Amino acid sequence: MSAGRALGAARLGVIVLVGAALAACATVPTSGPIEQGPVVDSGESAQFIRVIAAPPSVGAGPKEIVRGFLEANASLEADHAIARRYLTPSASEAWEPDASTTVYEQSSLALSGDSADAITATLAVSSRLGPDGSLETVDPTEAEKLVYRLEQIDDGPSGVPQWRITDPSPGVLISDVDLRRAYRQYQVHFPSERSSVLVPDSRLLPVLGPSLPTALAEQVLAGPAEWLEPGVRTGSPIGTELALGAVPVNDGVAVVDLTDQALAATDVQRRDLAAQLTWTLTQVPGVSYVQLRAGGESFDVPGAPELMDRGVWEDRDPDALTRGPLGDLSVPYFTLEGSAVVRVAGSNRAALTIEAPQADTLIELGVSLDLRTAAVVSQDRTTLWVVPLDGSAGETGVEGRDISGASFDVDGRAWYTDAGRPMRLASDDQAREVPVRSEDFTAKVSSVHLARDGVRVLLVAGGELYLGAIHTEGGELVIGSVHRIATSVEGVLDAAWRDSVTLDVLAPVESGGLQVLRVDVGSGQAQRLGAPPVPQEVAGAPGAPTLVSTEEGQLFGNVGLQWRGQGPARSVAYPG
Repeated sequence: MSAGRALGAARLGVIVLVGAALAACATVPTSGPIEQGPVVDSGESAQFIRVIAAPPSVGAGPKEIVRGFLEANASLEADHAIARRYLTPSASEAWEPDASTTVYEQSSLALSGDSADAITATLAVSSRLGPDGSLETVDPTEAEKLVYRLEQIDDGPSGVPQWRITDPSPGVLISDVDLRRAYRQYQVHFPSERSSVLVPDSRLLPVLGPSLPTALAEQVLAGPAEWLEPGVRTGSPIGTELALGAVPVNDGVAVVDLTDQALAATDVQRRDLAAQLTWTLTQVPGVSYVQLRAGGESFDVPGAPELMDRGVWEDRDPDALTRGPLGDLSVPYFTLEGSAVVRVAGSNRAALTIEAPQADTLIELGVSLDLRTAAVVSQDRTTLWVVPLDGSAGETGVEGRDISGASFDVDGRAWYTDAGRPMRLASDDQAREVPVRSEDFTAKVSSVHLARDGVRVLLVAGGELYLGAIHTEGGELVIGSVHRIATSVEGVLDAAWRDSVTLDVLAPVESGGLQVLRVDVGSGQAQRLGAPPVPQEVAGAPGAPTLVSTEEGQLFGNVGLQWRGQGPARSVAYPG
């Protein structure tokens, strides 16, 4: 067999079993009002993508064996049975693939060396996958060299000695491309310490492995990721596990049978745990309801039926607070036009005149979750103006040196940055710095964007995206566990939380110019949405169109890859 044919045979095959839907084509208008429609599920959660590795080819050389072994790392079936076939028998027995999972950029892989004594694999490590499925970004990307040694062993079936690896490092190496094929992202939910809603904690779980409902229930009971832990709680009493070691699903009902430790839960804990498990397990296709049991009997949850769906815990929706005090189904947006804040809800527009000095030059609008307060910045960035939208009081000015626009927390308090420091307005309208308690983060923060759950916060610093957790320390609010996300996104001009798991980010792309990127918080993957000319601000909200204001004072709304003009606007914001 030629080297080219042997290399080709060693490559992974990918079988994709998906459902497809056909839609009629239509012309997308580029102007006119944006109408908010229902959120459409792309069906990705129901797709099944399976990575199948090829075993070693007869007569493959040392480089081909090393490459085939690395590619076979992504096949998780039968305890990496295919990958083990690239190893000597003793190496296969000693190899510990569960020790770690390291993710590298597929395009970076290079093999060097001409002898079996030292085949060197050079690759760029981009992230590491924790045992709980949390993806930890490696920033900056690390160049790593691994030396593999091989020897020839007898191959009974072919009668020809075959090269096999003698010393694989513990753990699995998987390319970024194969990670997306072999793993699927799910959200494990935990109650916020600062609001009534659940906080999603992104986890990557293998497509093949334990039953998905079982794996997700175990993740809930095991608790939050370390970085998120200070800002959330869990309803699971210490020591609680699955009594049967599995979560069976019958006629759309996932039955979660807990060990006796769960019986010690308080009423609050029972409601928390029920909401966590319901929101987490109903992500699984085919699971519509969750039933809890403990000690062999029904597990009583105050105020909840025995069979629970997400509707039972609608108030725990991570995006529930966006709807404001009236529970608006259509999320309104706000703009700065002339000397007024304009509220737009469907075809209804209402303007509130701002009494601040030079109101027609104010920039960078922010609006509270309860829709009662706005905050804007003076053009010279020395004053933050807080503007009541319910007519309860007059405008209040807070002075600073270099202020960037406001985001509001679940308490209705404005956060902003001043000379690179995160700040928060207290109840007495005095600005206080919010310390960043993170050893590896020392950069100046150019903007701060609070998630609507009250815990997670997005920081933009040096044009890069960082995620942190808000919690209380010594009676004051601090930001901890700051870590970079979406390392492929740089030069960020503006960002907004679209919903609890995705961001809308305004940043340059390789082809030049600014675009809106839809960024997944957990995986860091970015989807390009295009942009109108000279964009300067972006705004997003759950189930609502992404909006962009431009340097020319115009507002545009996103429909697919088209941007419709919405009229004049100096700045734009959704609640939060």
